[in-house]
Amino acid sequence: MSEGIRTLGDRNVRQRKLWLLASLVLGAVAASLVTLRVVAQDEAPLVKHKFTLARIRYIDVNGEGHIVSFDDDEVFKYPIAYLCEVGFLDLSEKEAHNMREYLLRGGFLIVDDFRGEREIENFKAQLKMVFPEHSLEELPRTHEIFKCFYDISNLLPPPPYARSFIPQYLGMSDDKQRLMMVVDYNNDISEYWEWSNDPFMPIEETNEAYKYGVNYVVYALTHWSRGNAP
Repeated sequence: MSEGIRTLGDRNVRQRKLWLLASLVLGAVAASLVTLRVVAQDEAPLVKHKFTLARIRYIDVNGEGHIVSFDDDEVFKYPIAYLCEVGFLDLSEKEAHNMREYLLRGGFLIVDDFRGEREIENFKAQLKMVFPEHSLEELPRTHEIFKCFYDISNLLPPPPYARSFIPQYLGMSDDKQRLMMVVDYNNDISEYWEWSNDPFMPIEETNEAYKYGVNYVVYALTHWSRGNAP
């Protein structure tokens, strides 16, 4: 995190470049993105302008991409992390330990882009290595994450492919009922972001998907807490 001082009127304002969102590389999974820029790692050359929140009042978001691993303590610099294709997730012992620490310290995880019974069962099994005492639960559409900025409680963008799947939005909370992660199951919200400048995706559904992303980030940044970490 870099810092500088600038003058605004008669006040000194501390200006920081914030590392808001990290992409994760875990086990067999390569997922990408950061600072509110999302794209699968192997598709990075295709991406120019995706999900980006560049400036909020006097806060500058770092616009560079950063891919990190729960193997690396670098991940603790980021309040939000994004992980996709968890149907093939294979956590090491250290990754599971650091994921637990990250989330209990107040971090927030966005999980996206997986589908089918086999993939959800694998993800649940991996999460039991991280939180044996917690389970994924379906989030009610009345949950604040669906209303904290946009009201998306009745907004249900279809899966961008395999539309026979029924999307589910799952979550896991800590002992204090702080939501630690949101999970887009049977869906791929970030696929809409990736192709948002291409007619490959309908613009109406793309706009709906962006609203999900904005809500996830706003919720994470306004509901931060230290959780149950020592």
